[in-house]
Amino acid sequence: MHREIQKGQNYTFEWGFFSKNIQDVPNSGTISVYAPGNSTAIVDADAVSIQTDGTIIYTLLGTLITTCDKNYKIELTYTVNGIVTRPFYLFTVVETPLVNQVRDEDIFHYAPDLRDKVASNVIETTSEGSTTTFISTEMKPLNIDFKGGYAEIYIDDTTVHEVEITAYDSETGTATFTPAYSLAIATAKRVSLRSSYQRYIDDAFEQFVYRDIRNKVPLASGYIDSTVTDNLTVFKALEIICFGLSEEDNDKWDRRANKFMQSYKDEYVKLNEAYDIDEDGTIDGDENANRPNFTSVGIVR
Repeated sequence: MHREIQKGQNYTFEWGFFSKNIQDVPNSGTISVYAPGNSTAIVDADAVSIQTDGTIIYTLLGTLITTCDKNYKIELTYTVNGIVTRPFYLFTVVETPLVNQVRDEDIFHYAPDLRDKVASNVIETTSEGSTTTFISTEMKPLNIDFKGGYAEIYIDDTTVHEVEITAYDSETGTATFTPAYSLAIATAKRVSLRSSYQRYIDDAFEQFVYRDIRNKVPLASGYIDSTVTDNLTVFKALEIICFGLSEEDNDKWDRRANKFMQSYKDEYVKLNEAYDIDEDGTIDGDENANRPNFTSVGIVR
């Protein structure tokens, strides 16, 4: 996905590469970043961070991207077992990037029975955490990314702390959550986990909604208001989820997938919001009056 990132703000890139469905763990890696039309790197072969699972992470400092411009270039170099790979990426620096705000509850509004389809697991904490983390090695064999999911932490017979999991480290079995509890989460506390549809929601936004909009207008960020894409993201996520649950043509989930596919198309055609044509981060009178026309549908399938 061609990212649009905010001017002057730190941004963390993440990459994962796979061979035969197994994630590669690079031995080393560097990154170089070039401003548009400039052969001199603003980041020159800086070392990246490599997680234990092989995920490559690099935080680009906001002080290096203080000018809005299209097509900054990333040259990523990494080595796996002596083999050097060098992929390239583009990104654009903007005033107001769109942010996906859709969560599970938004899709349950249209398909409440999906709530019962979410996997649920009950585990016990195996180490003391903190006021915002709980730790359990019992989570590791489940092979689930619980980020975006929910948990009920049973503090005692009368106290249950309900939280959203904001980060999950599969190597240590550590889940970070919000809101915080008043005390550190102790060992041997029972936790009921519910995974999330967030991966499907994020894929819907990044791989479909975002791309479809950029096929019609120069920058998705020109809409400024992130709620503009909420319905599109909900309908596309539901289409993806229902299609995955379908077992045969014209069953319940197949019909739903087709319904939400049409809902997505209808919503896309109706998109008629004010657009920041001059890319200054605000909507003026002329921009409000002259809105992009999405009547001609050309969506990514």
